[in-house]
Amino acid sequence: MSDVAKSQPTSSKRILLVDDFQPWRDWVRSRLTLHSRFELCEAVDGSEAVRKARELEPDLILLDIGLPDMNGIKAAERIRQSAPTAKIIFLTQENDAEIRSAALATGAAGYVVKAKAASQLVAAIQAASQVGPTRSERATTELTRAYSIPFGDRPSPAKTLGSGDLWLESD
Repeated sequence: MSDVAKSQPTSSKRILLVDDFQPWRDWVRSRLTLHSRFELCEAVDGSEAVRKARELEPDLILLDIGLPDMNGIKAAERIRQSAPTAKIIFLTQENDAEIRSAALATGAAGYVVKAKAASQLVAAIQAASQVGPTRSERATTELTRAYSIPFGDRPSPAKTLGSGDLWLESD
């Protein structure tokens, strides 16, 4: 299969999907085709993600953290330098609060745990499309603090924090 889904028009949203597990990339592709028009590009490691983000200028990057070669957090930091307008949503199995905090500190627009992707991925993409390209320090601080709050006391999913920043529930 080609790197870019050719059946979609060029005016569609370009999404770069970065994950090293082919069956997972296939599942995400099938999920997205049910809900939106897009041009899907793929990368299998952190270095390739940085290179393709620079070359393809995607609107959105769905980025795993546990990647070979360079982890997703490091890749996001480099992508911010070469493709600063690309919005990043971490799509990962990592559910540790410290890892989540480090990921969101890169300026990501969202964080979705793979176990919740069936119910949250499309909403996360739609929400990220409505916010600015990067997250402010205030929003990152709020997200970090929110994830230290017991689940029942947290604000509702997709709560706007202000200035267009977005919280995406991942538990």
